[in-house]
Parts: sequence; structure tokens; C-alpha cells
Amino acid sequence: AGFMDLAAILHPNSQMVMFGEYGHAISGPVIPKEKQAEFDGLSDEEKLMMAKRMFEDERGPALPPRLSFAKDLLGPVGVRCMGHPNIFPNLWVSTNGTQLSLRLPRGSFATEIWWFTFLPKAMPEDVKRQQIAFNAHLFGPAGMLEQDDGENWSQSTRASRGVKARSYRHNMRMGLGHDDVLTDDSTVSRVETTISEHAQRWLYRNWMDWLAADSWADLKANHAPLPKGRI
Repeated sequence: AGFMDLAAILHPNSQMVMFGEYGHAISGPVIPKEKQAEFDGLSDEEKLMMAKRMFEDERGPALPPRLSFAKDLLGPVGVRCMGHPNIFPNLWVSTNGTQLSLRLPRGSFATEIWWFTFLPKAMPEDVKRQQIAFNAHLFGPAGMLEQDDGENWSQSTRASRGVKARSYRHNMRMGLGHDDVLTDDSTVSRVETTISEHAQRWLYRNWMDWLAADSWADLKANHAPLPKGRI
């Protein structure tokens, strides 16, 4: 609870999908405009003090506000985005900024996952070790979030192999026809909505383009334009 209420900021009814060309996308929670306006009213010193108090608070996880340079780099829309970027088709970027995940299909019912940690060369060695250990405990074979996510993916795949499930087509219609693509001076094409499958449909739409193209030149000439209007 309080200024940085995780339950409110990460609420399933407050989500954003940002569309990029050739199938790239960012999807996940979004900081509401009103909350971001509160952050923008704070100095970096105030934000750092807030972050320190949050990390010392044992009652819950910390979600420190981004410093002012983040808005300069990401823009007014990007700074509000709390989702995970996906580089088409299978490179996933963790929002902690130090990890990349490469997902490699190994058949119809198996996926190989590689995790990479990137740290500044100038970072002290003891801090590097701490960060690597933290990453391994978060995402990795025994990571807290990896185990939680992995069970969902594994059980969903197993369920899809059932007699009844295999008689149905894969349904990816969540949110279909209910949302409008927003564009403004930021030039970012996006949907701000509840949890949806807009990002998944965008990935597969572009997957068709990549498979159909005979060459890079063909793909550049015939790839799907960024979504517009009601989708």
C-alpha cells in the first residue's frame, strides 16, 4: 500500500502492449498516467530516498520509481511501461535490465531455455557475484519465478495434448475486437487495456510474413504494417 502500491500498478486491468515492426513487442503492466505524473513531480534525490526506504521495508517487494533520465531515454510512454520486451521471435528481455532469455523450440512439446546475465565491466567483483546469484535465484533452473512460470507452461502443454483439447483449434481471441490502437507525438503504437492476447496475435501475424518471404528484401517490402484502429 502507499505511494508505490504494487497491487494497483501491476493490476491485470492496467496493461499495455507496444507494437514494433517485424513482430517485436513489449507487453505487460503499465503505470497509470496519474501515478506517473506523481513520479514526475519528484526530484531524483526524493526518488532515491524512496527507493532506499522501499528496499529496507520487509513487508513487500520493492518497485522503485525510475529516475528522470529514464523518461529522457524512453519517452513519456516508454517510461510507464513495466512489461517485458520480446525481440522477434524468441529473445526475451527481463525488466531488471541485466538478463536475456533465449527460447529454442526443440520439437512440438519441448523448449530449451538459455539465460544470459550482462553486467557493467566496471562493477566491483563482489557486486557482480551478488547480482549473478540474485538472477539465478530469480530466473534459472531453481529460480523462484522460473519454477512458477515453468510449471504453468509445462502443465498447459500437457493439457493441450489431451483427447478433448486436441479436437479444438488454439484459441487466441482474448481482447480481439475490443481495443483501439493509440498513437500520439511519441510515435509509439500501443494498446492500453486489460490482459489480452494482442501481443501473441501480433507475433503470429509477423511469423506468417517471415515464413512467406523469399528474402530479406521481400520481407521488408511485404511485412505487416503496425496495427491501427480497432483490433
